Amino acid sequence: MRIGLITGEFPPAIGGVGDHTARLARELTVAGHEVEVLTSATGEGLAANAGAAGATAGGSSSGEGRGSQPPVLRQVRRWDGRILVRVPALAGERGWDIVHIQYQPAAYGLHGAINLLPLAIRLGYGRLRRSTLPAPRAAVVTTFHDLRVPYLFPKAGPLRTLAVRILARFSDATIAVAEDDLPQLKRWRPRAPAPATRHVPLGNQLDAAPLAGCDSHSLRRRFGLHPEKPVIGYLGFVNRSKGVLELIQAVSGLVRDGVDLQLLMIGEQLGTADPTNRAYHAEVQARIAALALADRVRWTGYLPEAEITGSVRMVDVMALPFLDGASQRRTSLIAALAQGVPVVTTGAVGGVRAAAWLRTPEGEDGALLVPRGDAAALGHALALLLRDDERRAAFGAAGRAVSGRFAWPAVVDQTVSVYQAALAASDG
Repeated sequence: MRIGLITGEFPPAIGGVGDHTARLARELTVAGHEVEVLTSATGEGLAANAGAAGATAGGSSSGEGRGSQPPVLRQVRRWDGRILVRVPALAGERGWDIVHIQYQPAAYGLHGAINLLPLAIRLGYGRLRRSTLPAPRAAVVTTFHDLRVPYLFPKAGPLRTLAVRILARFSDATIAVAEDDLPQLKRWRPRAPAPATRHVPLGNQLDAAPLAGCDSHSLRRRFGLHPEKPVIGYLGFVNRSKGVLELIQAVSGLVRDGVDLQLLMIGEQLGTADPTNRAYHAEVQARIAALALADRVRWTGYLPEAEITGSVRMVDVMALPFLDGASQRRTSLIAALAQGVPVVTTGAVGGVRAAAWLRTPEGEDGALLVPRGDAAALGHALALLLRDDERRAAFGAAGRAVSGRFAWPAVVDQTVSVYQAALAASDG
């Protein structure tokens, strides 16, 4: 198949949607498909290897040494109404069988035009493909990284939700990154066949082997960590939804209780998709200073993937206290599970029982769950694991077992299955 991947962000811009798209493009190419990526013009002309490397959830370049990135068309300067003419025409010019939209409104600057693109492609049926005969239109697949709404205009109100419904309704097939979003997509697409509305997980972005010099001893020395004191890790951007303030509060409580620990903040801190990260990061730094924790907190900053892998493996416990609960859209959680590190994270609404996807086939929880927003419970869970080697090992093994469902071969197979369903739907 000839596939055009549409994304508002792409490396060297650092963000989860761009990371996923870069890796998906490579994996689809390895599987024998012809892939091109259409993305924002911002960042054009940066380092030569930038377009060939994604950035993992921890803010690292991914895919190093895994072959070249498929062609990247950095042509969109603004994701406004002009894309409704340009993208259908480009799909015809490039001969794409599939237009695959990676939807997260922040990646498109909260513009609503992307929500109308499937409809525009349908209306653009018959555009010429370097021929005097009408060409079949491309089938449109949309991956919903979330179901958030675009801005549109002041007081748009219900129209914002309607824009997301239109995107789902006029796509030939849809993918929910998180299983929790799948029921809503099905309600918006009541007549769509089951294969054309399904869940496909994100792949594990952190599967490169650590390089020499990325052993625990070397990394502790590099980041200024004491060689014997336990290390709690955090992986990913400093974003309000990720409960970093709660983590800092939990660490402070543990220190008051006499636990002589260290906190390692792994990866790029801000990213590019969410401008509110900068203000939240300042709040976190102020809280660290107010609680006199500066000598216990270390920040790695941006790291190559192999060094991210080594840093994750080095920590004793990974803390990922998402305020909206553990989710399949959280690539930092997927990465930590895959590395066999014991993880403390948060439960979904209404409790702390692990969702089915976060349990092993034997029914064991792949992570230790605590209530969302509860710094005291988070601190208690971290202390529990830090003092119990056997329990840490058990949660690490269970997390690794859970992570198998996020392997890239399975993700690609499921994605191609959705493409086939979209082609069948577009022919109908």
